[in-house]
Amino acid sequence: MRSANAKKGAKPSAAAGMAAVQEFYRFFPYPNSGHCGGGSGPLINGTNLFNALVNWVENGVAPDYIVATQNLSGGQTRTRKICKYPDVLVYNGSGSTDYQANFRCEARAVDYPELLQTDELGHP
Repeated sequence: MRSANAKKGAKPSAAAGMAAVQEFYRFFPYPNSGHCGGGSGPLINGTNLFNALVNWVENGVAPDYIVATQNLSGGQTRTRKICKYPDVLVYNGSGSTDYQANFRCEARAVDYPELLQTDELGHP
C-alpha cells in the first residue's frame, strides 16, 4: 500500500511492507482442510487459535504458527504446524511425519512487483 503523498516511481520494499503488516495481522492458510474443515488434512482447534490471539494481545507474542490436529484410524493423532503466510512448512528430515515438532516454518521470499509499482488506482 502506498500513501497518496508517495513520490511517483518510489518502490517500497515488499519485505518491509510485509513486516509492517505482520505487526498487527497474520494469515494462516492450510492445505487439505476443505471448506469449513471438510477436507482430509489436520484441523485447527478453536482453542489453539484463541490462545494464540490472547497471547499476542495480552503478552505481545505474535504467533508464527498454529498447531493443527487430525485423528487418524487406530487411535493415532497427527499434528502439523500451520505457518503464517508467507512462511512454508519444512520437514526436519528425521522423526515421524505425524508429529509437528519434526517440522519447522521457514521464511519464503515474496515479491509483489505488480502491486509495488502502481499508484493507488493500480495504474503503472
